[in-house]
Amino acid sequence: MAKSAIMLKDYLSDIDFHSIYKYLVGGNNYISHPEIVNIDSKSFFSLQMRAANVPVILDLLLLLNDVDLKSLSPNEIELACQLAKENFITIDNGVCKTLGYQLISFNDFYLLIDGRINFQALGFHRSYIGVDSYLMLYYISRNKFNQNSVCLDICSGTGIGALFAALFSKNVTAIEIDDFAINLINFNRALNFKENEIKIINHDLFKFNYPQNHYDLITCNPPFVLIPDEFGGPLYAKGFGKDGLDHLRFLVKNAEFWLKNNGVAYYIVDLLGDDSNPFFIKELEKLASSSNIEITVFIDNKLDARINIKALTSICYNLNPEINRDVIRQKVSTLIVKELGASHYYLSTIMIAKNSNKNGLRIFNRQKFLTSDGKFKNVVSLPTT
Repeated sequence: MAKSAIMLKDYLSDIDFHSIYKYLVGGNNYISHPEIVNIDSKSFFSLQMRAANVPVILDLLLLLNDVDLKSLSPNEIELACQLAKENFITIDNGVCKTLGYQLISFNDFYLLIDGRINFQALGFHRSYIGVDSYLMLYYISRNKFNQNSVCLDICSGTGIGALFAALFSKNVTAIEIDDFAINLINFNRALNFKENEIKIINHDLFKFNYPQNHYDLITCNPPFVLIPDEFGGPLYAKGFGKDGLDHLRFLVKNAEFWLKNNGVAYYIVDLLGDDSNPFFIKELEKLASSSNIEITVFIDNKLDARINIKALTSICYNLNPEINRDVIRQKVSTLIVKELGASHYYLSTIMIAKNSNKNGLRIFNRQKFLTSDGKFKNVVSLPTT
């Protein structure tokens, strides 16, 4: 166990960090977007923290600001020195400086994340966490599981899925291939005193020897971002296959064999589609009709592909600055719009329940009832008296 994790956990408990963080980000953001403290909101949260007299060391851990070592209490100085010793921060001429790690709170567990995802000027992030990470966990019904439930979190990243499962289970496995992410998971399980509950396996998800009929719960936020092969792409994001969904196909196809009877798997992805539906729905229909599984798809967001093309262009340009941005945008657009015929992205949570007496596909698509400006379609006004 990292000594800094023990010291940080004790310190955060002492100052009641969870309550402070909930106050700072607000109730809605704490549930749906807890890593909202970013480069754009930094000045707002800085003012809020000063007004609330929040401990100065959180300027370093939350806002990633430089902090004078002399401004810290003796306990905070000891903590900062240990964090520096383990390369989570650096201390230069009496000034504590970030190395890109950011501390947040979610579901009442502490989470150290790659803060470069929120502070891009520090460099390109190596581990991902975002709205889809939280949305997948939102759909999990905890009352279906207990301390003896066998849980598996694939592509674990920061360990958020494994930590969530460890809230109710004492038997959780996190699979992750990237060494940077492995270090985060290891630190976060120690930070939350979940080392006995969470086992970490450094492995490729395609090559891992999954036990059959073994798991009560499986979670995964797999790589699904469709990036032209010539531009590369980060390990946690770049999907395989013509549409980027080969990781998902592997997970969906095998869920029936990995799960116990009445076990459940939750996967979250952005699915390409036309104006009506995601294309992948047809594959799910075929699988559900020929397997002992019931598949439920929760579609929470529908995004114009042009918006995602702009974001993907920026990612590819950051990875390939020697290539003209317009050239990148054209190639990304050609792949998504012309070759695949997609006009939209659908953020979807796919729930697969194994039941020997039940199969089929259910789709809950709130976007069918919304206009482009987010209002409900064909709403009938109730009579007034």
